[in-house]
Amino acid sequence: MKSIMRNDIIDNTEIRALSADDDLTAVARLIFSSDDYIYPYLFDNELPTAEKVLVNMILGDTLYNYKNIRVAVCSDQIIAMMISKRVPIVLDHESILDCFVRASVPVGTRFAKVYNEYFKLLEDEPPDVYIANLAVDKMFRGRGVGGALLQSIFDDESTFHLEVVKANHNAVGLYKKLGFVIDCEYPGFTDVPCYRMTKHCKGEKNSGRIHKL
Repeated sequence: MKSIMRNDIIDNTEIRALSADDDLTAVARLIFSSDDYIYPYLFDNELPTAEKVLVNMILGDTLYNYKNIRVAVCSDQIIAMMISKRVPIVLDHESILDCFVRASVPVGTRFAKVYNEYFKLLEDEPPDVYIANLAVDKMFRGRGVGGALLQSIFDDESTFHLEVVKANHNAVGLYKKLGFVIDCEYPGFTDVPCYRMTKHCKGEKNSGRIHKL
């Protein structure tokens, strides 16, 4: 990859929809890095195993399908990705399991916990758009790439929801800068403190207060 100065990253980055012909393993790697708890737990910290299953999820009938993913591409390298889906989110247990089968990866005993305490709960998301994952390659963080991905889907008519680990101060700061407010604090997967944040549609009143569950 050509050397690009820090201030030129955005000018040399294309934000677009993911294609099935793109480097899906690179996207799978970014998905794995987008959460320090769910994916390391599900795949026992085995990145190669996670990549194989997640690639099948990207190609399969899951939330992770490539049609729900936008990427940032710089010098032909995928440097960031974001998964978002307009509600309702319908999850098919068998379709997710099939991704493990296609990858020749045993499902393992941890899948049920992840499915019940993370995947299945996504079906209860309120309108309009849920942002499930956002990840930027560590070499390109702090350069505006994540913000550019988010801004590429914003409109004045939709409300956007996401969840973020409370201790991830950089991400929380970015979301606040882009207009998200904290709705509540709650114990996330494996009881990690998390925020639920919302970017309200134009004209919708919000208090900006934190409500603790």
